Amino acid sequence: MKKTANGLKLIFPLMILCLCFISFKIYSQNKEISQLKEKISLKDQAYNEISQSISDLEEEIESSDSLSFVEKIARDEYKMVKPKEIIFIDKDKDL
Repeated sequence: MKKTANGLKLIFPLMILCLCFISFKIYSQNKEISQLKEKISLKDQAYNEISQSISDLEEEIESSDSLSFVEKIARDEYKMVKPKEIIFIDKDKDL
């Protein structure tokens, strides 16, 4: 009978140690899972932004043959104006 009591005294602390170890592992894995989910969310957001940018560029490529696109590029990038057109620049305006 004494051997059984000694065996129980040894098994109980080992079970407690195993439970503590398992609890710690579960906690650390849950923390890692939440971090990975956050990374996935950020990657999805970046993917959506890039997809939107690609679709905008595709639309721009499709409209690049139009006269309005050429006019827009000439005005924005090369600061060209139409004949008899006057451009006013407000120096006090915040840029």
